[in-house]
Amino acid sequence: MSTKFLTAPSKRLSETITGASTSFKLNNILGWDGTALSSADFGTRHWASFRNSAGTRMELMEFDPTTVTSASSAITIVKRGLEFDGDQVTETSANKLTWIKGDTIVELGSHIPQLLANTVLITGDQTIAGVKTFSSSPVVPTPVNPTDAVNKNFAESLAFSGASDASTTVKGLSRLSTSPNTSLGTVTMTIATPCVVSLTAHGLTLNDSIVFTTTGALPSGLSTSTTYYVIAAGLTADAFQISTTLLGTALNTSGSQSGVHTLYKTTPVSVAITDTKLPTQAENDALAGTSGSPSSSNKYVTNDDTSTSGASGKVVRLNGTAYPAADGSAITGVDVKAESYTASGAIDQNDSVYISATNTVKSLYPSAQGTGTSVSTTATNSLAMRSLSLSTNGLYLSISGGDKDNSGGLTCQVRTMNAAESDFSNGTSQDVYITSNGCNGYDVKSIGTDKFMFIFQANTGGAGAGIKTCVITVSGTTVTVGAITTIETTGSLGSLPSIAKLDTDKALIFYKKDSDSKLYCQVLTVSGTTITTNTPVNVNNSLTLAFITQAVQLGTDSTAIVYGDGAGAGAALYGRTISVSGTTPTVNAEQTLVTQASSSWRIGLQVISATKLLLAYSENTSTTNDQLCHIALSGATMTKSSNIALSAQRGTNYFGFSTIGTKYALILDSTSATTATLFLVNISGTAPVQISTQTLTSLTNSGNRLGYAIVKVSPWTYTAKIGNISAGEYIVKLTPLSSYRIAIAQSAIADTASGNVLIRYKTQTLSGITLTPATIYYVDDTGQPTTNSSLTAPTLGISINTTKILLQ
Repeated sequence: MSTKFLTAPSKRLSETITGASTSFKLNNILGWDGTALSSADFGTRHWASFRNSAGTRMELMEFDPTTVTSASSAITIVKRGLEFDGDQVTETSANKLTWIKGDTIVELGSHIPQLLANTVLITGDQTIAGVKTFSSSPVVPTPVNPTDAVNKNFAESLAFSGASDASTTVKGLSRLSTSPNTSLGTVTMTIATPCVVSLTAHGLTLNDSIVFTTTGALPSGLSTSTTYYVIAAGLTADAFQISTTLLGTALNTSGSQSGVHTLYKTTPVSVAITDTKLPTQAENDALAGTSGSPSSSNKYVTNDDTSTSGASGKVVRLNGTAYPAADGSAITGVDVKAESYTASGAIDQNDSVYISATNTVKSLYPSAQGTGTSVSTTATNSLAMRSLSLSTNGLYLSISGGDKDNSGGLTCQVRTMNAAESDFSNGTSQDVYITSNGCNGYDVKSIGTDKFMFIFQANTGGAGAGIKTCVITVSGTTVTVGAITTIETTGSLGSLPSIAKLDTDKALIFYKKDSDSKLYCQVLTVSGTTITTNTPVNVNNSLTLAFITQAVQLGTDSTAIVYGDGAGAGAALYGRTISVSGTTPTVNAEQTLVTQASSSWRIGLQVISATKLLLAYSENTSTTNDQLCHIALSGATMTKSSNIALSAQRGTNYFGFSTIGTKYALILDSTSATTATLFLVNISGTAPVQISTQTLTSLTNSGNRLGYAIVKVSPWTYTAKIGNISAGEYIVKLTPLSSYRIAIAQSAIADTASGNVLIRYKTQTLSGITLTPATIYYVDDTGQPTTNSSLTAPTLGISINTTKILLQ
């Protein structure tokens, strides 16, 4: 940028401006000769001063000379409110003033301090920016200090000999054909006459070793590609002695000048001077780094910063040929690659799997249940019919009563597993519904975290008869029961009601009325523990005999129900799906699942996925075993799979159910009046497949209405309840199959398909899951990673970060 100096007559503002204005106009732009000024008269940068006519105020500002075009044009202001000491940068708000048209005097002359600050002084110290071009060379004194400038004559007096060709001969050395290596690596010189070579410019000091490598034409007796050393001591004027042997300090002690070596040779010899103490150009280039250059805050890691023993503050390196653990010990058996195998049974992404001796990948599923542990502390309630998991590991809710209990009702209590996973302690028993007329059938489902909804049939014979419902909550071991809500006063003793969760504030209930033998459903809404009823909708119009319903949630707006009707030759087992909009249910077409004459149905129903259910049922015959099958869902269509025949049925006893993800299920069923069988079933395929069984023996028989319940209380650990208070309860510990190699599925693998699994690796990213860093992970009973530990759960590994895990 440039600034031109000029003086011009004072001007006045033609328009008033405020402290925020960014331009101004003048009454004229004439110079002293009456000619209009232009932008060229000011250069590319200039300043102006504003003052009032009284001379009591002033503002300094920078303006854009390129906007000076005519008297009527606005001149752009670049900076306002400048300081009065020549500062060209700082704008001060207090200095930005309002200036009145006609009263304000504008000076464009050369006395403004910002303008003067742009000039070069001929005396005194001053820092000058920009490039100054001189038409003649400046005269400088003889240099004294290291930073003093020198002229050409002084420089040549240092470098050149004064020979006839002073421009090409340097102190007896011919000039280099190329510039000297500024990195002080290799410099090539040609010795022309006896001379003194100073190498102090290369950072050398007395007694430093200097290597001369011969290049080009060689004296007699020298070989190419050979390093020779200069012997500087004892040389004559007509000899230049070199040798392949370094003679101690002789090289560095010639003469009395520190770091100066006298070399003599009458015939020119080309030599390369290599300073081995300085980095090469390639080494200098490497100092730029790939993610940050070396500095005082980004220092090198040296050998002292590493350790094979895991010392504090050290980088752990290889211990021999093995990968190091954090403590420096060797990690063995590490394989970082994925291998492809054929799946035996469907496998999900991140499932823990094992590889058998035949190299077939199998899901890590439970083995036979073992002996189980008989529980010495039995529940304090009367007839345990249901068990429900709670959110806290080791706790579950035990519920009793309800099946033609003519003298009691429903009670529940929290049970706590001990640390050894061998027994339980009982919380306080809490009444849900107690009446002298008792309670017939009931159902209960979780609708939120430790929040449950009951539906039950109060026995006839009293004012409280009918279908009723309530909500209970559990905190720790304390059970709180909400108000009882009556749904229907003419419910049926010959049927069991059921309930399915829709959301945390909504459920769908099913019940039969004695007055018309119809099956109804109704949406209930929940606020806290308060229940609001809605309009019931008919599900089935012609149920003739006693039946049992089982309903399950498919989603936040849909459920499925299976119900049985015993009607002689027309007996059948039916299913339906129900969709819900708001509080209005829509009942889809009835599906006939099983047809069997003279049947009294007993049903167990569990959800495997949104498109598959697990159904257990019994027929009241002496020749047909209890059956287990899948129900495939496609819209409103329900398709039953082939059956597994379970143990011989025992009348109207109940199934205990616990699904283990989408792969396995535990089914507890009666075998005789005093025994029960626990079935482990693979449910991942199109039909269930039995894996193993275990017989559990109850202590007494309380009659035809024994209760069977099984529930998960911690990973790989379940409790199985048989019968009443004096009957048996068992802790069942599942055991994962062992193998010589464990792995993790990289992605889902269909049954009989091939896919990759990760075999024991150092660290590996797990997609589709977020890990908690530095946390030990276990394998849950579905094969997936979990932080929920138990005595039985196998250890998977420790997480490195949110996506990687080190397999143990």
